[in-house]
Amino acid sequence: MKIYLYRKEYENALKYFERNRRLSYFSSHEVFSTAEELESRYPEQILKFYKLCVGDLNVSATRKTYAENAVAVARIRRVLLEVLKETDKWKEYALPIKSNNEKRPAFQDEFARAIPDWKNL
Repeated sequence: MKIYLYRKEYENALKYFERNRRLSYFSSHEVFSTAEELESRYPEQILKFYKLCVGDLNVSATRKTYAENAVAVARIRRVLLEVLKETDKWKEYALPIKSNNEKRPAFQDEFARAIPDWKNL
């Protein structure tokens, strides 16, 4: 992927994210840094990739799992708010997550750490 970016072959780099559907286990810095570089060129495709990386948000889990999911949702937030400028879509995506997990204080805590406006949603 990095070679494609270096060569400015952005569409070839993007194919990696479109081909790999089961990516929720990736936590590689390189994979996500490459995706971040492609956000401005292909926001919809990268947004779809980020959504695949989010685990199940409607179950009780460990604090570590909540933290990993919070980082994944923060990436979605960044694309929706900073790249696409879609505030309504962000709220539409985030509010059900927040309300479905109101009784999970560790969940709320980890999401508030990773997502700046989480408490004000």
